[in-house]
Formats: sequence, C-alpha cells, structure tokens
Amino acid sequence: MEIPKYVQLDFFSVILGIFFFSGATYIFAQGVPTPEVLYLTLLIGVFAGAPLFLFGFYEMQKNYQDEQKVKGKELEIKILELQIQKHELKKVIEKKGVI
Repeated sequence: MEIPKYVQLDFFSVILGIFFFSGATYIFAQGVPTPEVLYLTLLIGVFAGAPLFLFGFYEMQKNYQDEQKVKGKELEIKILELQIQKHELKKVIEKKGVI
C-alpha cells in the first residue's frame, strides 16, 4: 500500500520537529556556556522544532479525518446503489410474474 504524499510530508515535519527540539534540549542539558547558546537553543527548539512537530501532527490528524469522511461517503453511495439495484430487481421480478 502506497503512503500518500501529504502523509509523508507531514510525518517528515513531525520527525524534523522532534529532531530540532531534542537537539536543542541536548545542547541545553550539556550546560550553557554563553547566553548566545541559550538563545540559539531556545530559538531552534521552541520556535523551529515545536511548531514543526505540532503542525505535522495536526495535518496528519486532519488528513486522516478527511480520508475517513470520504470513505464514509463512498460507503453511503455504495449502499444507495445497492438499494436502487434491489428496487429495480423487484420491479423485474414483479413484471415477470414470479411474485
């Protein structure tokens, strides 16, 4: 089964966000030698990593829900088609005098 492109892109955003955030956390945990390093880790971790993660996760959820709605609509259409076929079959049977 092929993974849709939007899922691949959103999953990449999630992984990239985790990578940025964990990298910044690692640098921060090693000890901050200068205030510039602190600002850089906060900038990378909070302003780059977290939004990427949240955006990717949100998009994956939204796309999954949209996909489920489409599957539900396709199922409704299939049910209606079967009901129409059943009704037409009933007409043919009544016309032939079987029932």
